[in-house]
Amino acid sequence: MTEDKWALRRSICLLGALLVASSCTIRRDISPIAIAEEANIPLVEPALSAEGPGAGQRSAQSGAEAFAAALGLRHGNKVEEAVAGLKDITIRYPGSVWASRASFLIGIIELEALGDALPYFEAASGVPDIGDYTVYYRGRALAERNEFAEAAIVFDSISTLFPDSRLAEDSSFRKASAL
Repeated sequence: MTEDKWALRRSICLLGALLVASSCTIRRDISPIAIAEEANIPLVEPALSAEGPGAGQRSAQSGAEAFAAALGLRHGNKVEEAVAGLKDITIRYPGSVWASRASFLIGIIELEALGDALPYFEAASGVPDIGDYTVYYRGRALAERNEFAEAAIVFDSISTLFPDSRLAEDSSFRKASAL
């Protein structure tokens, strides 16, 4: 498999896992789970080997293990413990993809609890795998803050920044609702 296909596979796996973990209610046709099922891709990425090729990626594996543990807590309805684990990832792996992914999931949890999710989605920006989802949920967080004009701008940016995104149609609807 080429590197591009592996990157796409990892992206779909991660996105599916994040959204499953967040227990968000989203339309079936824009679900990363539906994409993964159509492509026959497992939603959980296999662990990296501690020996041989990739052995130098132990910190990434440690971040993956910590993230998986936090997801397990989330699935077990231990939300406070999951958030604590995710915040620990942002401290232990600052600037890493795992810190960004942890921030994204904390944002989802905060959004569900009607908390202030915006700082977490802003901290999660820059992850190409989930860029459109980060922008989309940033718009939702702004709308929850009653910052409707800014939310509309963010929702509108999805069609420009991510023209092939499955979130484009829903973002257009949310833009119109925010205005």
